[in-house]
Amino acid sequence: MGGTHASYIDLSTLFGAEEMNKRLFIDSFPQATKRIQAKNYHMCKEGRYLFCVCIDYLENVLSQAEGSQTKTYADVFIRDNAV
Repeated sequence: MGGTHASYIDLSTLFGAEEMNKRLFIDSFPQATKRIQAKNYHMCKEGRYLFCVCIDYLENVLSQAEGSQTKTYADVFIRDNAV
């Protein structure tokens, strides 16, 4: 992480603090994740995170029911040591 490829910059510089606070940060892959598509990264005092989309076994964006709500795992931050 933190390579020299020009299109990869820390997302906090693009999103800003307010938008970053709205995003989902998780420490491990959700169940039923077959693969991830890493899109960028974020480094902060809490650790290093990859900005990802979680893909299920049907090759769709992973969605899971949580009570009466459905959580979609598109554009989430996953801690780098989970990868």
